Amino acid sequence: MREIFTYGSVGRAPGNRCLYPEPDGKKPPPVTGGVRPKAMKETKTMIRPFNEADLHNLHRMICETIDASYSEVYPPRAIRFFKEHHSEKKIVGRSVMGKILVLISERDASILATGSLMDSEIIGVFVHPDHQRQGYGKVIMAELEKMAIAESVSEITLSISLPSRKFYEYCGYDALDEYALDVGSGEYLRYWLGKKVLQP
Repeated sequence: MREIFTYGSVGRAPGNRCLYPEPDGKKPPPVTGGVRPKAMKETKTMIRPFNEADLHNLHRMICETIDASYSEVYPPRAIRFFKEHHSEKKIVGRSVMGKILVLISERDASILATGSLMDSEIIGVFVHPDHQRQGYGKVIMAELEKMAIAESVSEITLSISLPSRKFYEYCGYDALDEYALDVGSGEYLRYWLGKKVLQP
């Protein structure tokens, strides 16, 4: 298990060493004299593998994130497709065939973020809407990529949804072919194929 301290949107490991830069390249406010600025709330989190006890809470977090982040850009049938694609049954299948990580709050054990690695594909990266823009997505992606490199994977693929394109491009993924999946009644789910060459 890996512990992470986050200040704003900067993921930090114990010792306050910055591991993940701000999206805009800005540095976090300096901390002097052992006193942190009051506006910066410390959240102690931990990444660990998914276990069966996480299933209901993880599924609920994913559905809440889909509702909050996707409903304004996708039609109703696409939302339904997303939820079916990340059903409890699908989550269990991924835990058997691949690896799922969860990032939890040590304060209340709530699941803040998640992501899965299936061979050379990353699937199901979600950050709860109440905890977005705090670096958790980048932390999950970095851990999944490390796992892929450890398994001798040289190139990662993933599906890029409309609201996640900027995030994945920031993480170094190229949005390549665009697809439009027919989900019925004249509604479509648009997404891109994303790829990234991993550097050992």
